[in-house]
Amino acid sequence: MTSSHRILGKAIAGFAWAAVTCATPLTSWANPNPDLPTPIEKMQMPAYCHDGGNAITAACGPFMNHYCSGLNFLNRANNAKFDKEARRHYLRRGRVDMDYTLNKMAPTCKFAADINATNSRMKITEMLLK
Repeated sequence: MTSSHRILGKAIAGFAWAAVTCATPLTSWANPNPDLPTPIEKMQMPAYCHDGGNAITAACGPFMNHYCSGLNFLNRANNAKFDKEARRHYLRRGRVDMDYTLNKMAPTCKFAADINATNSRMKITEMLLK
C-alpha cells in the first residue's frame, strides 16, 4: 500500500467519523409537536422568529407569531424531502397563518416588507404545487 493510499484511507475514515458524530444529535432532535419548528427549521427563519414570535409580536401587534408559523410551513412546503401531498398540506397550513397575519398586521409593522415577500413566495409555491 502506497503512502497516498494510507493518507486517503485515513481521510475517508476521518470523514466517516465526523459524519456519524455530527449526524447523531440531529436524530435526537425529534420534534414532539409537529406544528412547532425543529431546531434546524428555526435556524432557517429570521432571528425575530427564534423566540416563539415574541419579537415580531412586540413590533407588529398581537397574534403576529402566526407569521413565523406560516413561514415555517412554507419552508416545509418547499422542501423536496416531502411528497407532493405533504407539501400541499404544509402549504395550506401556511396559507391560514399568512392570511391571519395579513389581516392582523399593524400598519406600522417594521417587518411588513418581509411579510409581504413571504406572501409572494407563498403564492408562487401555490401555483407550483397545484
